[in-house]
Amino acid sequence: MLVRRPISILDASILHGLYGRSPNYFESIGTTPPTLQEVSADLALSLSDSRRRLELLYNDVECVGYLDYKLDYPTPFEATVNLLLIPDELRGQGFGREAVAALEVTLKGRCTQLQAAVFNHTRSSELFWLRLGYYFARDARPLIRWYAKDLGPLEGTEKSPLEDLKPNLTSAGD
Repeated sequence: MLVRRPISILDASILHGLYGRSPNYFESIGTTPPTLQEVSADLALSLSDSRRRLELLYNDVECVGYLDYKLDYPTPFEATVNLLLIPDELRGQGFGREAVAALEVTLKGRCTQLQAAVFNHTRSSELFWLRLGYYFARDARPLIRWYAKDLGPLEGTEKSPLEDLKPNLTSAGD
């Protein structure tokens, strides 16, 4: 069973290690893994955002991944996965799928939709999200494609609060 644990600034070396074990991800986005100093600085900045959630993923005692998501983004009652990183040697073992399923359970009733940002049109990432029931939501060219999954209404409601904001498309004569 996968365990999600909030990250702290003291975990920068663990995150740096995960990045080092994920060269295919960095190649796919056209960069190299960051240095430990860069990871520490980025982590400090990310942790200062009250809407961001950064988690290390553990299978027993081994750290098998990293999950970075943001609440109420891009709009209220939605959440966006910025990065789900599973090291190259552990991909295909179900850790990513299990992390997303657990996140959906966590967000159900709090968010009406979970979105995933896929950088550089990475085909394997796009297929991952599609297999989990996500649909293509929008294209933010040149770098990002968004996939989304509806999570249902907010807790205590029968409909999304955003439904009231949708334009009424019926005419007065109907």
